Amino acid sequence: MLPKKQYFTSAPVDEVSLFSKADEIIATYDDTLISYEELLQINKRDGIDIATAVLYRSLLRDISRQEFKTKIDLLSVRPPAKLKNVKILLVPGMFYKEYPDVGSGGDLIIDIAKKFDYNVEQVQTESLGSPTDNKAKVVKSIILNSNADNLWVISVSRGGAEVRLALQDIGKANMPSNFGGWINISGVVNGTPLADSKFTNTTQQYLHTAFCKAVGMSTSLAKDSRTNSDLWAQPIALPAHSELIHVLGFPLLSHVEGSVAKRFKKLVQFGPNDGIIPLYDTLKLPGNIYPIWGADHLLRVPQYSELIYKLMTYINKKSN
Repeated sequence: MLPKKQYFTSAPVDEVSLFSKADEIIATYDDTLISYEELLQINKRDGIDIATAVLYRSLLRDISRQEFKTKIDLLSVRPPAKLKNVKILLVPGMFYKEYPDVGSGGDLIIDIAKKFDYNVEQVQTESLGSPTDNKAKVVKSIILNSNADNLWVISVSRGGAEVRLALQDIGKANMPSNFGGWINISGVVNGTPLADSKFTNTTQQYLHTAFCKAVGMSTSLAKDSRTNSDLWAQPIALPAHSELIHVLGFPLLSHVEGSVAKRFKKLVQFGPNDGIIPLYDTLKLPGNIYPIWGADHLLRVPQYSELIYKLMTYINKKSN
């Protein structure tokens, strides 16, 4: 007898039927984005896959959000003949030094940006540090590049928290005039319930502290990443000339990569998530949303590299 083993998180599902059912549910609500409370009811009644499809369809029912996604989709992947002088600061996520294969260092983004002749700098944050540990480096990098023709910041995962804190420190009124915008990719910009779980009792706190000390990780990382942290109390505010774009994965259970699956299941109670963050938290923030159907937090889907090319084209169009 073969040993029991689960090879995948879930068997593939009929996504055509899934979207059909999601559309039927959405039709019973008004034309605005479905509320979080309504989404949680659907999640409890129909399951996480239906809830994720409902949120995705509901998001794109908003005309302005639909138009933004279409605008990006129609862009070329080929660098235009006339390239602008652009400086990009890439703020990486966790483990980018220890596990470069995860992709949180943004190497793919850097490689594609260089094809557009952009000047790209990876901000050397502490890979195992906390957002408060790293924000000063992001602030310094933005200020030092205030003389560039066009400045854009791209963050990956935890790097999003560091950019948010850096922008709060600089302040809307003091933001360099050349700051074109921030592209937040799978950003942990509101904390995550996964961090909250580290502080449910003294035993959890002790175990987490011991783990951090054993691997050399900042003990402030989980504290900073709690959803109720004061770090997220101040709203994101950018100058009128700057843009904010959030890139979010919308995975079904069958789409979730193995290393993310356990975290995804823990977050199901909070509704659609990418395995690290509840998706609705980002939808409440200012800025445009580019949703990627079928992608989890790691964004290992075929359309991701094409999207990065198109975002580079978008930056060129928006730059002086």
